Amino acid sequence: MAIIGQVNPESVVNYGVQRWDDLKTARTGKEAIWGDCVDMYMSKFSPKLAKWLEKHHKSSRYIGLPWDAVETVYSQVMGQLFPGDQWLKFRASEPGGIQVDDKAAVGMQRLCYQQHRQSGFYRDFGNGVVKQLIILGSAPFTSGWDVEWTVDYPSYAKSMTEWEMQNAMAWQAHQQEAMAWQMQARQLAAAGIDISSLPGFKDFEVPQPPAPQQKIAYQGPVLECDDLFNFVIDPYPNRKRTALRIKRSFKSLAYLRRFAEPDEMGYAVYQNLGDISEVDLQSSRTSTDSQIAARAASFGLNTPKLNRGVELLELQGDMEIPVDGSGSIQVFVNYTATIANSKTLIRFEPGFLWTNEPSTYLATICNPPGETYGIGILEPNRGTNEVLQARTNQLVDGVAAAINPEYKCIEDGIVDVNATSAPGKRHLVGRMDNMEPIKKDLGGIYAAMQDYASLKAEFQQGTRSINPSVPMYQRSATEVNQNAGVIAATLNQIVRDIEEGGLSAAIRHQVCMNGMFINNTVMAHTIENGVDSWMPISPLDIRRGWIIDVRGSQHVAERTQKVQDLMFFGQMTGGNPVYAPFVRHLQYLKKVYAEMGFHDAEDLFVDEKTGTAILLELMVNGTLAGTGAKSGASSGGGSNAASSGAGGGGAEVQDDTGDGSGDAGIVRGPWVSDDPAIPGDGSRTALPGLRA
Repeated sequence: MAIIGQVNPESVVNYGVQRWDDLKTARTGKEAIWGDCVDMYMSKFSPKLAKWLEKHHKSSRYIGLPWDAVETVYSQVMGQLFPGDQWLKFRASEPGGIQVDDKAAVGMQRLCYQQHRQSGFYRDFGNGVVKQLIILGSAPFTSGWDVEWTVDYPSYAKSMTEWEMQNAMAWQAHQQEAMAWQMQARQLAAAGIDISSLPGFKDFEVPQPPAPQQKIAYQGPVLECDDLFNFVIDPYPNRKRTALRIKRSFKSLAYLRRFAEPDEMGYAVYQNLGDISEVDLQSSRTSTDSQIAARAASFGLNTPKLNRGVELLELQGDMEIPVDGSGSIQVFVNYTATIANSKTLIRFEPGFLWTNEPSTYLATICNPPGETYGIGILEPNRGTNEVLQARTNQLVDGVAAAINPEYKCIEDGIVDVNATSAPGKRHLVGRMDNMEPIKKDLGGIYAAMQDYASLKAEFQQGTRSINPSVPMYQRSATEVNQNAGVIAATLNQIVRDIEEGGLSAAIRHQVCMNGMFINNTVMAHTIENGVDSWMPISPLDIRRGWIIDVRGSQHVAERTQKVQDLMFFGQMTGGNPVYAPFVRHLQYLKKVYAEMGFHDAEDLFVDEKTGTAILLELMVNGTLAGTGAKSGASSGGGSNAASSGAGGGGAEVQDDTGDGSGDAGIVRGPWVSDDPAIPGDGSRTALPGLRA
């Protein structure tokens, strides 16, 4: 059942609630910083500052540069994490008597990709994990297993077709029976017999249509993104891999009872729900919790959707539970415990993952030395943003004061004393000297505008969202290039932190759960040479043991560098008449095209034989080698086109016919070809149809 092992439930409840309170209290300062970062991302002032600005009639405009910075960095990071279909690789960890099979590795990759598309993994991991990492520096998520059902439409359509055919046949039989009954009734009436002696004729009864059959629409791992404000982790664990982590969530009582029902194996997730009742979440929540919930709602994360519900504290990892009043401690390694409303233990059992780690993971980026939580791109730039927003509102107020000036006035002499001044407005006064404008020094506006531009450039460069080339002075090309290199390196490090931490853990959990719950061969969709196909993947392939390489950023860097090297190679050899004839140019173009990430070369390029013929014609005419050779009849009855230029890489064409027709032209040159139509090397006969 849900509670396994000799443990005192009250001790587990006290331990879990106490650890939650202690870990939450210990990071109060961090949560305040995280709240500021969320406010920055949502482009709004903190509630206290917003009230102060309103009270003192100050401008409260917020420039959404933090939003732009997060979205810009997010798009760049996602582009490096998931570049096409080559960001994930599998390698067998242990042969175990099974020969290493590259096809099985490809099958595992395709299975993961297929499950990602079906479960919405990319969007969930992007919005819930990557974006939360960029804003706050830390993001917890939980891996689970889900089974979704849908109507089996093919079988239902077939059943409906059969039902309609049976219905039509039954109606025809009913019509025949009705006609026979009517004829018999007429015969009895003609004979003077009362027709009431005939049994009554029954009306037609339509047979019941078939009920829709259910089938599994998706069966596989899912990713649930958690809220950092409702999550804590032990910063000083005995074992980092299974450090205690606690997350708080809110569920309805009906939902909990649904998972308290035993399945076909007799297992239930929860028990002891008899004394559990829903509580008023609004009244029971403290002011700090209300702020946390409001900020978490901006992410659309794990926040209560109802006014009433059950508060759950879910503990995962190593737990040190007091056994009795003697002070002895019992250590439970990698256990899961769930506490309802801070008073009732409804679950306590070992962690279910075969990897022997909790199913909840904390991903981080840019961790300071010795710190458990990471730092996002907004936290180091809070000061710059505060000055930038203050300067923005000072500009708004300054320009407003310049356009709508203030006046010294004598109240008795003014008719519309409470009217607001504006450009071109007429003010009714008793005497001209009763109203005197207050002159402002407009020089501060221009200084503020220059300061604003400098602060904006500093903030954008500090968040790595853009590389400004002209902040306050004209930068040299060397300095701009250096700044671009630093920003690119910082973004690459963020991507590597996500790959080596959160993304690798999510894929590791996915593969583990596939091995735990998939017991039959599954089919994974793949595309080979532009044709859709399906690849069978057996449970043995899934459970054989894999080393997972998440290499999106590495793949992008390698592909970019390889394309650059290939282009340089093509420029070096294609323009040199000595090297050009030795290169298989069609294969070279296909290679560059494939390294750029395209897989439809067969639709774009000509076939090998046609390409060889075209290449031969180019080389015979000297176009490719750059010789400018020409053939034709000369006054001596022969034609001789000799190659010219450095290196002597051109081809020599000899016309033996003497009339310039070139039908039996012999081509001599250093070029070679693998086409079987051109046998041997050295001197050879030109292909038919080519000019000699």
